[in-house]
Amino acid sequence: SIKQLDLVNFSSTVIVEKHLPRLVLVNAIDVKLSDFRRRQLRMLEQHSAAESQKYAERLQQDQAALEKSVDALQNQDMDAEQRPLISSLTNQWQAYVTQQQQMSALVQQADLTAATALLNGPGDEQFRAMKETLTSSPTFALRVSGGGFPLLGDSCSRSTWFLLHRAA
Repeated sequence: SIKQLDLVNFSSTVIVEKHLPRLVLVNAIDVKLSDFRRRQLRMLEQHSAAESQKYAERLQQDQAALEKSVDALQNQDMDAEQRPLISSLTNQWQAYVTQQQQMSALVQQADLTAATALLNGPGDEQFRAMKETLTSSPTFALRVSGGGFPLLGDSCSRSTWFLLHRAA
């Protein structure tokens, strides 16, 4: 019926205009975070001064890109349940950046053993916590069980459920 088509149209519009941009940002942050971690590990290898400078610059570019994506995510229209998740992610990222600055200082002092211990100890815990915040919720997979999409919002769950169950 026309009423059901209108509801399908509305639901798909809500997903595309409100939730898809947030999902794209969350996915971008997840990928950029992994790239950042990979570059951190690369910094711990023995390099010439020129190579070390190149990796440090790339790490700074990655950090700037991540911060831009996190800022963009914070500026998205969010439901009340999403704000604590975004706040947690932002706080975790700030702690990780602080730890990265400490690691960079150790690398500059040529203390790769201490830098490695910092990255593989507390740094690993911080990295895993951020990844957990991003991926423990079913943000990357369609879940229609009614539990919702914590980083996308309840209205996305309802819209997705309707599209998958009622429109079929």
